[in-house]
Amino acid sequence: MSNNGNNTDYDPFSFIAQAKKINNDLGRHVRKCGFSNNLSGRFYTNGSLQSHQARARRITQMQTKRKLLERSIKMEEKKIEFLEDELRKRIDERRKDEAMNLLLNESAITIQQFVRIHQAKERANIMRVENEIKEYLAVFLQSRYRGNRDRISFENKKRWRLLHELKTLSAIRIQCKQREIIARECLKKKRKEEQLKRTRLAVVIQSFARGYLARRFALSKRRFNASICIQCCFRCFVARRKLKVLIKKKAKPMRVPLHERRYSTYSVSNDDASAGSKLQTVIRRRKSSLMSLQAFHTLAEKDKTHQSTQKVHHTSSQQPKIPKQDSGKHLKSRNDKDAIRDGDSKSTAVKSDRQESNQQTDVQDKEKLEKETQIKQARHRAALRAQRNKQKSQDEESKKQDLRMARKIELTKLEDKRRAAIAQSKRGISSKKTNDQLKVLKDKKHSINKIDRHPKSALKSCDTRENSTVDGFHITVPVFVAEILSVEWEQYTFDDYIEENENDLQVEIA
Repeated sequence: MSNNGNNTDYDPFSFIAQAKKINNDLGRHVRKCGFSNNLSGRFYTNGSLQSHQARARRITQMQTKRKLLERSIKMEEKKIEFLEDELRKRIDERRKDEAMNLLLNESAITIQQFVRIHQAKERANIMRVENEIKEYLAVFLQSRYRGNRDRISFENKKRWRLLHELKTLSAIRIQCKQREIIARECLKKKRKEEQLKRTRLAVVIQSFARGYLARRFALSKRRFNASICIQCCFRCFVARRKLKVLIKKKAKPMRVPLHERRYSTYSVSNDDASAGSKLQTVIRRRKSSLMSLQAFHTLAEKDKTHQSTQKVHHTSSQQPKIPKQDSGKHLKSRNDKDAIRDGDSKSTAVKSDRQESNQQTDVQDKEKLEKETQIKQARHRAALRAQRNKQKSQDEESKKQDLRMARKIELTKLEDKRRAAIAQSKRGISSKKTNDQLKVLKDKKHSINKIDRHPKSALKSCDTRENSTVDGFHITVPVFVAEILSVEWEQYTFDDYIEENENDLQVEIA
């Protein structure tokens, strides 16, 4: 007998022992009893006959009950023994049945295994035979299919290779010519730009030179006019002094004695001073009018010089001769010497004018320096551009050399193939294919040499449609010069060309 799916046997005796413990009534009849009174057990004990008789009755009852209980226990023990025997018998029967079932199951499983093994072997043999047949058929079909596919692909590759080589050679020639044309145009443009730059720089330099000469001429004019103004002022000052002296000389003989005079000498001297001040005011007004006229004259001369510098390219750098002052010859008296001392005050104004002119010249020199620096920077940039152009030309020359080397390598490969084909033909392995290969190699070499020697004729041949037969293929090649010029042929594959020109390119297998 299994418990909860396990193979452990169930023990019934433990169950019976637990039942005995639960159903045992020993000790349940015993009860605690005391006196009926509330004071029993505290102050005295009950020693009456009633209590003694009641105790005897209880004892007899308890003895009879004990006997009955012992008999019932014995009967229950006999029942338990009988039940235990029956349980053991049933357990033995169950164990025997389980063992028989196990044997039957094992025997059935072994029989089924042998039967299934036999069936599986038969199926495996049938499947093996079927798989062998399928594999043989698949290999046969695949070999036929691959052979046909490889033949077609090999022929297509041959055709494509020849077309690609022809197109690459023609494309290289066309690109070379186009790059030469572009390079020439770029050179022409650069030369024109350089000439324009040189002319502009020459114009700028000439303008600076003319401005410098015009400024020098204007400054000499200003100095000449300033010298005239200074001489005029100085002569006016000398004339005023002389006038004062003459007035004083005339006033001396006209002196009157004091007793005959109506007024004192102080009043006469004051009148003379007022007359001198009036003369000075008149002279100053005339001087201011002269200065304004001279300024107007200088402005008009500046306008004339500016117009003359715009018309004439090179002006003479000769300065006008400034007349020397003749102050030393005319000044002989002491009064004239005093006038010279007083003229030193006006020399300060001349110095201030000189300082202003020096400041203007400094500003002009700074502007010249800035322009010279700009010219130097422009020259430096032009030198850098020339270096870049040289590097570009060197790179282009290196690319051309690489293309020439690639052509030489292709020629050597073609010669090696031709020699190998000739050797095969000499050994006696000649066939139609070898003869066709020799013809194709000769045509390729001839085309390469033709392109190297006569590029214009090669370009003309590329511009027209030509029918060519290669290994049984009739190919009509369309015009593709414009496409090659706009696309790099190394990245331009044959599939792209076919997709773009499906209508133009017609390939027919003979």
